[in-house]
Amino acid sequence: MPYPLLPREVRELLDALPEPVALLDAGLTIQYLNEAWRQVTPAEEREAEDGYAEGRAFGGCRSRRLGRGEDDTGLLKAGLHGQRGERRGRVEEADDERWVLTQVAPWLQGDGAGLVVTKRDVTVEHVGARASERYHEVLKSVGFAASQFLGGGVWEERVARALGRFGEATDVSRVYVFDARLSAEGGWICSQKYEWCAPGVKPEIDNPDLQDMPFEALGLGRWVEHLSRDEAVYGLVREFPEGERAVLEPQEIVSLAVVPIFAEGSWWGFIGFDECRVPRAWSEAEIEALRAGAGLLGAALHNERAQALVQEHLAQDEVIRVQKEALRALEAPVIPVHEQVVVMPLVGSLDADRIGRVMEALLEGISTRQPRVAILDMTGVRRLDERGAEGLARTTKAARLLGVEVMLTGIGPEVARALTDRETSLGGIATSLHLQAGIAKALGGGARW
Repeated sequence: MPYPLLPREVRELLDALPEPVALLDAGLTIQYLNEAWRQVTPAEEREAEDGYAEGRAFGGCRSRRLGRGEDDTGLLKAGLHGQRGERRGRVEEADDERWVLTQVAPWLQGDGAGLVVTKRDVTVEHVGARASERYHEVLKSVGFAASQFLGGGVWEERVARALGRFGEATDVSRVYVFDARLSAEGGWICSQKYEWCAPGVKPEIDNPDLQDMPFEALGLGRWVEHLSRDEAVYGLVREFPEGERAVLEPQEIVSLAVVPIFAEGSWWGFIGFDECRVPRAWSEAEIEALRAGAGLLGAALHNERAQALVQEHLAQDEVIRVQKEALRALEAPVIPVHEQVVVMPLVGSLDADRIGRVMEALLEGISTRQPRVAILDMTGVRRLDERGAEGLARTTKAARLLGVEVMLTGIGPEVARALTDRETSLGGIATSLHLQAGIAKALGGGARW
């Protein structure tokens, strides 16, 4: 049935729907695009030869917001045989990372038959879920790095293993560490010290241009300003200033995240994460998790310096102090995953002393961040003694007195038995099996156009 003969009430019903909808005939020719579809695809795009428009073959059309029709060929063929189906895919034509859910269903109107094609932007849902997974993996890699940095062996080998785990957890192309120092002339310069590359990615560790680089002369003065203030630099390279792009684009970097490293309270350098494959947005939660890794690396650098002093017959106590500081700084971080949600990942054993520090860090984080929900992730907790269980109950009660909802996630069998055996009172506290599910429950959902 051609578009001009489509009943008015059907067109009005379709135009009232909030999501883009297209009606196709049995030949997969577009018969009607509802108002939401037209809003998503601007006029100049629809007027292009391959733009979505009535009377055109759906498979030959494309849009920066809705993707290519040919990508839905399998769904369309199945729909013509009476099958409903859906596909979630990335829109390659988009300027940024965009994911769309396509749903296809048979459509009957009078004597005619065709398909109803619905598109829904699921970028927030998809990217948020991936960011949550990566955040959790980064925290695991921080724990692995701690075992490497605070253990024995050749320093360079320990750094290489830690950077490799960081790279795999963040799913990036390259991870590297640069130092930063003042030159004899008084300007800031930096040199690459360590690097890890994913398979197929060109290493840059032997690039002489990356040694003794003057920040200002290369147009990276903005980096000095932010990094020295303990602020990360991250985003899509195409949106960076021209001077920065001139340095990054020859290395085929599409997006990056650079996090400062501080050692003994002073800016030491930075750890960087390059994505050379596709445009990638970095969530605040990911950046905060990377900060934990950078903080650990800074503590490890301090630790190495202290061990060098010991080798020169200076006090062994300095090494012990640095190791304890490094572990203490990571034992109870409060990480924001949303302006209203914070997560505190807990690992190891929770005894009375440890739970006291957890309470102090959580209440301080709540006071600073003022979230609506605080999630205590127990995935990494292996043992909970009686005083630790009582302290956990007091911690959740104190947070609720501040007006914050508390959720426990990742409770393992041993911890669950410890809580039930001691009849610990956790009434009114929400729980979730996994951290990702807990974050999703706290955040809710929503589509974006």
